[in-house]
Amino acid sequence: SQRMPTTQRPAPSSTTDADMFLIVRVFTADFKEVVFQGAIDPHTRVLAPRFLAGIIAMPLLAAMFSAIGILGAWTVAVGLIGIDGGNFWSIQQNGVDVWRDVGNGVVKSMVFGVICTFVALYQGYETKATPEGVAASTTRTVVLSSLSVLIADFILTALMFSTAGA
Repeated sequence: SQRMPTTQRPAPSSTTDADMFLIVRVFTADFKEVVFQGAIDPHTRVLAPRFLAGIIAMPLLAAMFSAIGILGAWTVAVGLIGIDGGNFWSIQQNGVDVWRDVGNGVVKSMVFGVICTFVALYQGYETKATPEGVAASTTRTVVLSSLSVLIADFILTALMFSTAGA
């Protein structure tokens, strides 16, 4: 068997080797070089899954935080104040409208997920690959997301809780 000089790399012998070679290159410092050479479409392979994950994760997080908030209220009401547990749950059932309160919360969280994820992905995609560029993009993402969510919350609340004819 012949030995190859150590300065030459063997050519990929199958699609599996070529895939592994690409994966290794993607996870090394020349990621942008691979992306810009057209080996990977960043919109379908990087941005789209993260965008969908943000839209899905935000309502799940909102539901989890709401459940934790209700359990915290129960702990304070029953454990610290001494309200009867059955009375607490009765008040909750009578005071919370599932469609108006919970439904609006889910819709809002989906809109907030779209806003926050879009801003974060755009800022991350357009950032300069320097520590200063990443820091500036992170700051811009937080500020723009916060302001956008505040404005969207105002508009959605006005639309969802406005009464027709009042």
